Amino acid sequence: MSDQPLRVLFLCNHNSARSQMAEAFLRHLSGGSIQAYSAGLGKKDIKPTVFEVMEESGIPLEGHVSKTVDEVRDLQPFDYVIVVCKTNENECPGFTDLAHHHLSWEIESPFPDRKPADLNPSEKLTHYRSLRDQVSDCVARWLEGINRSNLSSAAAASRD
Repeated sequence: MSDQPLRVLFLCNHNSARSQMAEAFLRHLSGGSIQAYSAGLGKKDIKPTVFEVMEESGIPLEGHVSKTVDEVRDLQPFDYVIVVCKTNENECPGFTDLAHHHLSWEIESPFPDRKPADLNPSEKLTHYRSLRDQVSDCVARWLEGINRSNLSSAAAASRD
C-alpha cells in the first residue's frame, strides 16, 4: 500500500455547487487524509445560497472559488476523477488522462425544471439543501467503500 494520500478531483459543469460541495465534504469526512479538489468545464461564481447551506452543515466553503479543469491540470495525476453532474463523454473530453479511476455520480441539477431566478429565496434554500444532502450522502458512501477496500487490502497483505 502506498503511503501517499489519495488525490480526488470532482468535476461538474461550472464548479459552482455540486463539485464544490463534494470537495468540502470529502476533505471533512476523510479528516484531511484524502486530498480533494474540484473544477468545472467552465466556471461561474459560487452562489451565496451554496455558501449558506454548507455553513448550515458546519462545513463552510470559505476560500473556495470556481476553477476550470485547465486550472487544476498541473495538480495531476489524480487517483480518481468523479463527475458529479449529468454529462456525456462529448462534454467531458480528455478527462481520462487526469486520473487512474473515473466515476460518474450524475447528481441532478438543483433546478431541473426551473431557473434559479424564477425561485424565491425559500425555494432556493430548499433546493440547495436537498442538493447538499445528496452530495454528502454520495461522498460518505464512496468514502465508506474506499475504506472497506483499503481495510481488505491491508488484511490480505498482512496474511501474505
